[in-house]
Parts: sequence; structure tokens; C-alpha cells
Amino acid sequence: MTPSVLRDGVLKSHVFVDAAVFFGMLKEDRYERAMQLLAHECAHVEVNAHYDRCFPDTLLRTKYMNAQQGARSEVILASWDEYAACALSAKRGENPEADYRETFLNDLADARERGNECIKAYRLHSQVGQIVREIREIYGGLMKHAAYYLGNAAGFGKSWRDDPAVAEALTEHWFLPFFERLETALAALYAELGVWPNHDGFEVIGDIGEDLMCEGGMYFYDSPDHPGEVGVQLPLTPDTVPY
Repeated sequence: MTPSVLRDGVLKSHVFVDAAVFFGMLKEDRYERAMQLLAHECAHVEVNAHYDRCFPDTLLRTKYMNAQQGARSEVILASWDEYAACALSAKRGENPEADYRETFLNDLADARERGNECIKAYRLHSQVGQIVREIREIYGGLMKHAAYYLGNAAGFGKSWRDDPAVAEALTEHWFLPFFERLETALAALYAELGVWPNHDGFEVIGDIGEDLMCEGGMYFYDSPDHPGEVGVQLPLTPDTVPY
């Protein structure tokens, strides 16, 4: 993993590698796989640097006013970072396409069910912070895993439409419109890597994330009594979106 860190007020990236796993791969002659993992994490360093140059004093320095802003940021950065890192490192070492495909399809298969179960549980525990975190992690995670797959495909100049397993899984699936929007938004950002004139392209990903969470049964609304604050609405039943 490659988390961002602040040192003396300067944003840096710290690459962590599990030595047991990494050297285990080398002992098993999986050099190409080890190279891909290292290249992917180094790509995160580049992605973080590009973002920090275009939007200084943002990463690790932004305080979010409410849960909606925090959720959007989590979805935006997770999806963008993995797409860009996968695209940049795609041709370094072993092609991880099979792993990315499997993870995405597994997540796609039960995201709605897991989201519904969390909403049912919320009816008993009534913890708003918990349900916001759970729904964000489920649907934001689905976007992130889609971004892994899409970024790697972009790095190889391939289309998911030519991948029988993915194309079949998405056919008439409720996630397909979100997936296509996400692909377009991420590709547009990558085309302007490091020279973004503003944050608008990233906000598109946030919009997709909010729409997806709403599809899953949770949406944010502006508080009529407290300007700047937001409320959270969930359906009376997991399969009923409240609008």
C-alpha cells in the first residue's frame, strides 16, 4: 500500500511492502508478479504527486463539513487513484487482469444484497454514522473495484466489451449505467493526467457515487433548519428508494 503522509507540511507518499509476501514471490520465481505489485505502488506515488501539484493543500489537509462531503471524497479518491495506478503500471510485470476481474465480479454479484442487509440492521441499531459508512464502503468499494479493472484495461488499450465474462455479467445489470459513466469519467481524467484545470472532472465521480448510493437506498439531503448540514434518508424497506 502507498498512503499519503505529511512531513513538515509537505505531502509525501510512503510505500509499504509486506516483506514476507514479496520475498516469498521471489523465492517462488514469481518475479513478474512481484514487479507488477511494486510498479503499481510506485504508480500511486506519481498519481499522488500529480494531484498535489494541481490541488495543493488538499490531500490530508481538507476538513469536511458533513458526511456527504466526506463520502464523496472517499469515493472520488479511491476510484481515481486505483484507475490511474492500474493504467500507469499495466504493462509492468505480470498482467493482473484475472485478479481484478474476479474481485470486481464477486463484488458486483452481492453488493445490493449486502447493502440491503445493512439497511435492515440499521432499522434496529439506528446509528446514522454506521449506516453511512457501511453503504459508502459497499457501493464505493464496488466503484473502486470497477476502477481497478477499467484502469488495467485502459493501460492495455482493451475494452471490457471484449471480455466475455464482464460483458455477460453487466448485460441488463442495474450497475451497467453507473459502470459506463464511471469509465467515461475516469478516462477523461486520465487523458489530462497532471494538467487538470479544475476539480470538475473529479466531482463527476462524486456525482456517480452519490447516485449509486441512492440506487442502493441511501441519499443525502440539505437540512432545511441548519444551512450547510445534511440529513440522511433511507427507505422504509431495503427495496424501496424514497423518491
